[in-house]
Amino acid sequence: SARGKIMKILRILHGPGMVLVRGVNGMARSKRTSGANRFARQRVFARLRNGDEGNAIIEFALVLPVLITVLLGIFIVGIIFNNQIILTQAVGGGAQYLQSLSTSATGIDPCALTNTYIAGAATTLTGTITVKVSINGGTAVTTCSLADITPTAGASKTIAVTGTYPCNFVILGVNIMAANVVAGTNPTGCQISAKSAVVIPSSS
Repeated sequence: SARGKIMKILRILHGPGMVLVRGVNGMARSKRTSGANRFARQRVFARLRNGDEGNAIIEFALVLPVLITVLLGIFIVGIIFNNQIILTQAVGGGAQYLQSLSTSATGIDPCALTNTYIAGAATTLTGTITVKVSINGGTAVTTCSLADITPTAGASKTIAVTGTYPCNFVILGVNIMAANVVAGTNPTGCQISAKSAVVIPSSS
């Protein structure tokens, strides 16, 4: 009968048809699983990237103080070097000025006038410049008379002018080169100095 033929056909197709259905269902499940795995991997990679950014921030925060200290040190050394140049030029000019005073009128203090000249020539140095004068290799003094620098007959005089200036090496608010008299390790502190010598010839 027709019903019997239909049932026979269904029995014949039952095996391959079920296999096909199972295959389609398996492919769908596989796609859903692969999509879920891909999403999970993306989340993991995102977490890892966020972790790398956090590590970079921490590393930068650790390195930043050291970097700032190095940059400040370079900046301060540059300032000290510039002050050295200014002091050298001022002391050189002061020595020539002292030499010219040997022909001045009596009653003056050439060493004090030289000190004033050097301070005026180095106006950018806001600290105190200590000026000392040595005559013919003698003891350095801060005051002298005109007779001290005036050469005698047949004998010239060598005048050496020395200027010293404190160099504050301040890093993060601490002057690491400040004077340390108590410990005795750095009794004078950081100082820059310049020296210039001139010869005052004899009059005969």
